[in-house]
Amino acid sequence: MVNCRKILELYLEGVSQRTISSSTGHSMNTVSDVVQRAKKLGVESLNDTMTNQWLEEFLFPEKQAIEKGYFPVDWAGTTLDIMDHSTGETIPAYVFIATLPYSQFSYVEAFLDMKSANWLIAHIHALEYFGGVPETLVPDNLKTGVTKAHREEPLLNEA
Repeated sequence: MVNCRKILELYLEGVSQRTISSSTGHSMNTVSDVVQRAKKLGVESLNDTMTNQWLEEFLFPEKQAIEKGYFPVDWAGTTLDIMDHSTGETIPAYVFIATLPYSQFSYVEAFLDMKSANWLIAHIHALEYFGGVPETLVPDNLKTGVTKAHREEPLLNEA
């Protein structure tokens, strides 16, 4: 993931793009793209609400899965809150989403954690709901499903 926030923080402090590239580990092209997009969209300063994720979605909306016509699978980014009526405690619920890419037919289920066991159960429930197994499953590059990330051949969780 590109660290847009760090790139822009350094750029707005007057650091050269070459230095930003070497200090963030991003290519010169990536740094230039982030800076140019920010200029084009009028980003002249950063505030606390401009998180890295927010900046990436704002600067590069076409790179977002939904903009490409796809919906995420695996754990959704935002949690839901469940209210325990007996104690008044708010408990976070993690949302699992599986979507068939062409029909956009989706399965959604909430869990109390994102541990491997729940991730596997969610996939089983989704495949039962879909009534079959697709030729290929493409998980997000998440810790539960991917043991070691690699651009060309990630090492997947054996389970």
